[in-house]
Order: sequence, then C-alpha cells, then structure tokens
Amino acid sequence: MPFRISLDNFGSVDPTPFAEQVKRAAQQLLSRGLPARAQSFAGALSSTELSSTMGSVPAFLDCRNYQARPAI
Repeated sequence: MPFRISLDNFGSVDPTPFAEQVKRAAQQLLSRGLPARAQSFAGALSSTELSSTMGSVPAFLDCRNYQARPAI
C-alpha cells in the first residue's frame, strides 16, 4: 500500500517525493481556515517568504520545484 500524506502526519514527512499530495493537503488546510499550518506544510519559512515570493500558499506551492530537490 503506498504511503499517503495526511493532515495528521504532515509535520513528520519530507514532502519532496509527494508534491501533488503536498499541494492538495495545503489547500485542504487553507479551506479549513488554517493558513499557518498550510504555510508550514508548504515549506514556507515565514509569511515574509510567502509574500515576497508569490503572495499566497497555492501560488507558493506552484512556484516550488519539489522534483528538483533530492529526497533525503
């Protein structure tokens, strides 16, 4: 059974190999009104990084190239 990222385990998983799941889970967090958790899950270091990059978590996720980062 393939591993699935969930809202319960997002803090303990390297998101690199799971870019699509990362995007979906962050969007779920946003829809639940949890922008700080979505930001953390997206890998943004701070709200300053978000606003200076693209301005929103979904846009930030889209600008990240998870596939270019080596899996640990």
